[in-house]
Amino acid sequence: MSELVKIAVDAMGGDNAPEQIVKGAVEAVGESKEIKVFLTGPKDIVAAELSKYTYDKERNTEIWGNALLYFEKEDNRFYIYNESFSDSVLYYVNEQEVRDNMILELDYLPKSTKEYLSHNSPFFFSDVDFDGEEELIINNWRCGTRHCNTYDVYKITNNEVKQLTEAPFVNPTGKISNYNSDFDSVNKTITIHKRTGSVYYDGYYKYGLAKKVILNSDDRLSKYNHVIVCKWAMEIIK
Repeated sequence: MSELVKIAVDAMGGDNAPEQIVKGAVEAVGESKEIKVFLTGPKDIVAAELSKYTYDKERNTEIWGNALLYFEKEDNRFYIYNESFSDSVLYYVNEQEVRDNMILELDYLPKSTKEYLSHNSPFFFSDVDFDGEEELIINNWRCGTRHCNTYDVYKITNNEVKQLTEAPFVNPTGKISNYNSDFDSVNKTITIHKRTGSVYYDGYYKYGLAKKVILNSDDRLSKYNHVIVCKWAMEIIK
């Protein structure tokens, strides 16, 4: 489990208190899941100021952290590291206080058919590169901006598992996330928005399938007998 940093802040200290102090505390816990802020001061004043914001009220029973996931199907077995494993059952429903060596049994929560990136499933399968085959997606719970999730994408072929680390799956803003990534299955594009909170700024990155034509090496010198192999790759188009 990642270590939680606990900070005590005087809500009435400094200029423009408590408004700016409370606002800063809410923004801090929104940017990092590893920070917990305790505000001190008159309870009614602090509570009134906090009521203006929507924020994550962390509990002692929430469970998330590093995990090593083991997958097995017939003769195919492999491990994948998950930097922040959890799901809605572990995080929101669990009523046991977290302790070392505790064992929990839970049903797997599948991805909704209406979404490309599942918010709650710890891992799932989805055709995120539009090639007709589903990829294995590992959900890094609350690792992204403002407690959103980031995702690692793996291509599984035969007994080989390979992480897709090129754009758009790892792009100038980081990993794909449910914070700024939109999927268009009709036009087969992925749009990565540049944003802070609810504000979109300075455009976006849009990726679409681009056809790459590669000549067979045996026919490169032949003037009349070209054998063309078509491959698909993601390419930025705007």
